Amino acid sequence: MVIAVGGEADIQQYPKIVKHAGTRNQTFNHILTQQILSTNLRWSVLSLQHEYGIFGGPDGEYVLNFLERLQVPIITTLAYRIVLHPVLTQKRIVQRIAELSDAIMVMVKMGKDMLVTNYGVPRRR
Repeated sequence: MVIAVGGEADIQQYPKIVKHAGTRNQTFNHILTQQILSTNLRWSVLSLQHEYGIFGGPDGEYVLNFLERLQVPIITTLAYRIVLHPVLTQKRIVQRIAELSDAIMVMVKMGKDMLVTNYGVPRRR
């Protein structure tokens, strides 16, 4: 199942594979979490693509409640950029995502080093 979160203009452009869609302006926690978790589908894994501006709330924090309620392995891709000098909320969110994720993927090796050094994420993640 593909779930997309984007801007208002993006919603109409998603292909049919997208089963649920919401906007950054909606409370991800309220709108999509209820729809997704109420389905009777048996998920084997969740692939999360994280970027601070996607999920709503301060620095995208609405994603945390969603992830905390899942009972499947989570593989997180930290998309595009990892903030070199994160503010406290950004750091806290990435640290919590790392705790909840079974694996984390980054686009470049420098991203891994930044997660370890600037965010305190264990290298094994």
